[in-house]
Amino acid sequence: MAVYAKTIIEVWNGTIYDDISKDVVSEISCTYGIRGNTVNDRVANVGELKFTLRNDTGCIGGVANYYTPNTIGAKENWREGIPVRLKFVYRTETVIKFVGHITELNIDLENKRVEVTARDWMDYAENMPMKLVTYNEDKKIGEVVDLILSGISHQPANKSYATGSNTFTSIFDTVKNRTRALGEFQKLAMSEMGYIYIRQDPYIGETLVVDGMITRNGFPTAIVPDISGYLASEELEDLVTESGDKLVVITQEFASLTNQAYNVEMEQGKRIYNIVNSRYYQRKIDTTAQVLYSIDSPIAIAGNTTIKMEVNYKDSNNVASSVAGKNMVNPVATTDYLMNTLESGSGTDLTSNLTVTADYYVTKIIYTLENTSATAGYITKLQARGYGIYIYNPSDVVYTSLSVNVYGEREIMFDLPYLNSSDRAYYYAENFGLSSDYR
Repeated sequence: MAVYAKTIIEVWNGTIYDDISKDVVSEISCTYGIRGNTVNDRVANVGELKFTLRNDTGCIGGVANYYTPNTIGAKENWREGIPVRLKFVYRTETVIKFVGHITELNIDLENKRVEVTARDWMDYAENMPMKLVTYNEDKKIGEVVDLILSGISHQPANKSYATGSNTFTSIFDTVKNRTRALGEFQKLAMSEMGYIYIRQDPYIGETLVVDGMITRNGFPTAIVPDISGYLASEELEDLVTESGDKLVVITQEFASLTNQAYNVEMEQGKRIYNIVNSRYYQRKIDTTAQVLYSIDSPIAIAGNTTIKMEVNYKDSNNVASSVAGKNMVNPVATTDYLMNTLESGSGTDLTSNLTVTADYYVTKIIYTLENTSATAGYITKLQARGYGIYIYNPSDVVYTSLSVNVYGEREIMFDLPYLNSSDRAYYYAENFGLSSDYR
């Protein structure tokens, strides 16, 4: 007689979780965590939970289209975005296997079915833009993760950070317009050689975990839970013999391990890399304020008008591949901006009627320009001053392992955006390369 744990799917109704398991009419698919196992797989993929609900009069709600949002008789608060979780129950033991939020509802009106897709917290990180972050310095990996989280409206339920081994001297200066938080996690994890992922804790739900470079060193301590139990019915009532004795399912025993393995399939040599290329990014930081942006041509602005513009910092020498800014100076009239009635700047000065507000971010500026007079004008000068952080073309350090003589050339690249010196980059390359010599 097989005994299975009870599977429960619950959704948040605004106050409590409702059990909708009875309406699930499909297999339940659940994936999460870091799915790859190469040295560059260090950040979790977005986890997904998928299942299908019946949507006819036989469902829990007793009405057709109960799981169709914004219809008469629809389930209260049923929509995309609400929390959902998957649990397993065995006897009195409950384990949470997945926590997420509904991201997609595919409604089949003809067959009265609703396909539900839920994603875990990594979905928020995948979609959160990083372009409006500010520059930071001298932070460890967990501190940088917290800075990223400060810009995300939905926070993970729990956090667990290990102490990183690296202190990153320049933070967020590689952010681009399309950079998302999940991409920044990858930069951090690679530069630390750590891991960032969601752990679906069995009792407290989701936890955002940050592992440092040495977090997983050594041998883990085995935890042997008390899994003794008794055979029970689907209603969780104990089954007994004619004499009234309970039927024992499992009795706790401590494992006695030998140095033997059976029916093990092994694959040798597939992921041996003996030419390890570590790419790091050198930076130069100004020690005095410099002009990091200036307009190329005058900007026409009508009277009593406000315009906004978004610009990126520039390298006046056109050498750096990327420029960030810190210690930015608030715009000063005549020094940083001018407005005139003529495009050439030779007409009447209107600078006193121009209000300039600059919101400075790590790699860009958002200007708000307001002409407070009724007279149209031209902004003939607009510049931003601050300390530039210049990132030049990346540099590579290469370690070649002795195993080249055995396996031939097998190269791998480590992209380490937060490292700005060769020492740590070569350390990573050498240590990974040396490990290939013993395989």
